[in-house]
Amino acid sequence: MMAENAIVVRDISKTFTTKADSNHEKRIFGRSEKITRNVIENISLEIRKGEVFGIIGRNGSGKSTLLKMISMIMKPDSGTIEINGRVASILELGMGFHPDLSGRENIHIKGSMYGFTKQQIDDRIDDMIKYAELEDYIDLPIRVYSSGMTSRLAFAIMINVDADIMILDEVLSTGDISFSKKSGAHFSNMKSRGKTIIIVSHAMGTMRDMCDRVAWIDGGKIREIGAPNVVCGHYETELAESFEVIKELAESGVPVSQNALGCMYRDGINVDKDTESAKTWFEKAAGFGNEDAKINLADMLIGEGKTEERERALDLYMSVARKGNRDARNKLSRLLTQEKSDIGREVAEDFVKLLPHGSPTLYYEYADLIMKTAWNNEERSKALEWYQKSADSGNVNAMYQIAIMYRDGNGPKKDTSKHLEWLKKAAENGHVLSQLTLGNMYRDGIRVESDESEAFRWYEMAAKNNNLDAIYQVATMYREGKGVEENREESDRWLRLYSEHDVLRQINILADSFAHCKNGVYDPEIGMKWYSVNAEHNNADSKYQIGMMLADSEEAEKNAPEALFLFNSAADNGHLNSAIRLSGLYGLGLAEKPALEKAIKTMDGLAKSGNAWAANILGNMYANGNVVDADGRKAVEYLKIAASSSLPGAMQKLGEMYRDGTLVERDFKESVRWFEEGIISGNAGSAMSLISMYGAGTAGKEKFDHALKSLEDMCMGGNIFAMRTLGNYYLNGMAVEANAEKAFYWYITASKFGDSPSMHAVGEMYRDGRGTDKNEAEALKCFMSAAKQGNVNSMLSIIRMHDAGHADSEAFEYALRRLEQVAEGGNLIAIRTLGNMHLEGKSVPKDIEEAKRWFEKSAKLGDAFSRNKLKSLE
Repeated sequence: MMAENAIVVRDISKTFTTKADSNHEKRIFGRSEKITRNVIENISLEIRKGEVFGIIGRNGSGKSTLLKMISMIMKPDSGTIEINGRVASILELGMGFHPDLSGRENIHIKGSMYGFTKQQIDDRIDDMIKYAELEDYIDLPIRVYSSGMTSRLAFAIMINVDADIMILDEVLSTGDISFSKKSGAHFSNMKSRGKTIIIVSHAMGTMRDMCDRVAWIDGGKIREIGAPNVVCGHYETELAESFEVIKELAESGVPVSQNALGCMYRDGINVDKDTESAKTWFEKAAGFGNEDAKINLADMLIGEGKTEERERALDLYMSVARKGNRDARNKLSRLLTQEKSDIGREVAEDFVKLLPHGSPTLYYEYADLIMKTAWNNEERSKALEWYQKSADSGNVNAMYQIAIMYRDGNGPKKDTSKHLEWLKKAAENGHVLSQLTLGNMYRDGIRVESDESEAFRWYEMAAKNNNLDAIYQVATMYREGKGVEENREESDRWLRLYSEHDVLRQINILADSFAHCKNGVYDPEIGMKWYSVNAEHNNADSKYQIGMMLADSEEAEKNAPEALFLFNSAADNGHLNSAIRLSGLYGLGLAEKPALEKAIKTMDGLAKSGNAWAANILGNMYANGNVVDADGRKAVEYLKIAASSSLPGAMQKLGEMYRDGTLVERDFKESVRWFEEGIISGNAGSAMSLISMYGAGTAGKEKFDHALKSLEDMCMGGNIFAMRTLGNYYLNGMAVEANAEKAFYWYITASKFGDSPSMHAVGEMYRDGRGTDKNEAEALKCFMSAAKQGNVNSMLSIIRMHDAGHADSEAFEYALRRLEQVAEGGNLIAIRTLGNMHLEGKSVPKDIEEAKRWFEKSAKLGDAFSRNKLKSLE
């Protein structure tokens, strides 16, 4: 025996001889024949010192018999067991206890069996009783103890044994939660002290957490020995997917397995579909109180459509609904109100009318609606079709839902490979829950081979998307060198991010406040500091904000590469503004082609997940050839996504494309349709376009009347642009018969809402007596009001009225001073006008130098007229 081994088992076997039961084929002529069963068959294994070694397997597989032989309670028929150290064990509850003696008396008996002297027992008995939490029961007979009390007493005695090897058979799963935690902590401490521990348990979480290695025993033989995640994963997969195993467990009375077997017969999974067998097994599991089986059975009864079964289904749903099951509550409420209304069905009928729009988001919502109203898997299969359509357009939530449906067999047949395929698709496209789920699956070997490096890959992806659980997993895997090379520095960094996570919201408030003076204090350095903290947590908006601050700084050229890196990183996380910025930088020649590709990919993912603004931006990029090649098909595809979310601009653009034949085949009917949708969304521009089409003879009178009426309706809703548009139409006789009075009405209405162009128009109509009585005082009043709002035309009108003797000096001085103010602010028309006024001596004294000063200002702004004037003055 090697010194590092605590236990070495060599080729041991054990058989039991029993009498045949009444149904056995060996019961002949009323007499029982003897039957020999191989309980353990040629098992060999080595358990190292200081190791926590787990043993798993189904009931009757030989686990307890193996422990009894290692504990020397039972001898093998053949083979050898070598033990290096003192053994203490808790196998069957109550073993070694006398039922008629008190707990105190049994402590003395059991303690003496472990080799304690009477004095040693007396010294420790109070601690044992306290640890077992049996102070009030210790002097009662063992026979009145519950199984948990008996287990706690045995455990309390055993932990006081100075043993090298501890053997436990399902002990940690007995007792209440607090005692389980206490006993688990005790064994963790024993492990740290180098004790060897052997555990048998059906709790896979316990085995994964506590064990260094696990052995899987099946039919008295070792199936597999290895890492807990790997072996437990294989064992769980077989229990979950093997028809033979599930049937065996179902026949032995396990309700969960009975329900699983019912699902297999119902859906034809690994067995021919058999409705009656499915109902039989659902009945058995429901009889044991299994909630899923009750719902499955009720679903089948409802699906059969038999009136006499309806009440039974109601009772089944009711019993599960009382325990808070939402699915049962939903189905129960629908059944009870079905005769009066089934709102889900009504919603579904009208929802279908929206689907031709082709929106991935609508496809997803329709599939979700079907799932909420479905009674059986045939109906749920229809939901799968629409989830598939949404997923094909890039909707990651649809991808995840498809994965779940294949995992649970909820609609399609249960399919582990398709579950994994769709889960990976969702994860690779940025679905954080899918990334975390894959990390857990590969870590624990659930439905996949355990692979720590693959687990780390998915955890890291989720962690970079700011998932708190994933951040912690990445930190611990770096620390322990699991799935990645050990790196304490990286581990500490991720742990710090984990600890800071709870204050991220407050950090973001600080960053926004100082960087943008949101709460009265402006300090960009402090803002940058806190944005940087959030950026370390992979907060996309913080990366974008830092990038913008660097790009707008005095050393913008020097900081450009870092800003570009931050925009790239934020775009990877689906940040729309960063993607827009990247495309803009590419257009300016400040970024390479990969930056544009990243931007397009990000906006495409957002658009196909239902982000209307991303879709609208992409649609216009392809329609206008903005930094990408113009592409009518792509433009229409994205603009339709945006239009399905009622973005009027997208509808307007689609209408214009079909009207003008821009990148698409000209289609006036389709153009009118999109303009009409824009009108419904309250877009005055679409109404104007439709009116123009009527004027061009490409839209009928009915469409014109509808557009004109819609403009009036928009006016009544307070749309100032619509008011001014109607004023212009009636004033100039555009598409409608000229009517100065109507024009005046709409201009005056818009003026009341503060629209300065309309105020100016009203001033002109008062001045000229058009549509109303001539009234120069009212005209001046309107021009003054518009001038105060910065309307240059009104300022010039006041100056002209003064020159004609119709405005006083005070009004003139105000208009001239206001004109100079807006000119100094960069208004090109005002600048050029002042240059001409001083050059020609109109309204102001002639002053060539002053004229030059103004022309120089406008020339710097690119005004060719001013440049020519300056040349002529040289």
